[in-house]
Amino acid sequence: MAGPVDLPRTLGIIQRGSGDPAFRVDPGVWRGGAAGSPGAGAWACFRMWSPQSSRELGQVLLRLDQLDVSRVRARLWCAGVEASSEELATAALERVPALLGAEDEGWEDFDLLLDALGDDQSTALARIRRRHPGVRLPATGQLLDQLVTVTLEQKVTHDQARHAGVSCCAGMESARPDRRRTGCGCR
Repeated sequence: MAGPVDLPRTLGIIQRGSGDPAFRVDPGVWRGGAAGSPGAGAWACFRMWSPQSSRELGQVLLRLDQLDVSRVRARLWCAGVEASSEELATAALERVPALLGAEDEGWEDFDLLLDALGDDQSTALARIRRRHPGVRLPATGQLLDQLVTVTLEQKVTHDQARHAGVSCCAGMESARPDRRRTGCGCR
């Protein structure tokens, strides 16, 4: 990945509150900016689907750790349903750069537009962009999951949504790796 990445600020927008059972961002020291946030990390739990069909490949538990300003380590544990664990691991690891916003394009044009506009909001936004060059736009590849979650959040109360989300993920408890062992299925 070229350039700085600020893991907590990039992935923090995906986490749906502090009780989100499927996504958790550990902020590290929150230095951010050009220094990134070494020590920061994130846990993500999601299902992988075949891009060619609607079959589920399996479940993935992904751990991302920011090592320095531009390096992020990815480790994962997976349980294949329709695919072998190796196929599932390969597909999940191929998705990591997009999740970290490596496919962002057009920021130079955006910065030029902000400078050309010159109004107060554009100037303030340009300053923020320069101050936090590691903030990127993540792509989860989980559009349907996000749409369902957002729709449910608008149709039910907060407490009902929280209970339903925790209940859905509770069924995955048996698939979770044993936390006492180290390196359990991680790559």
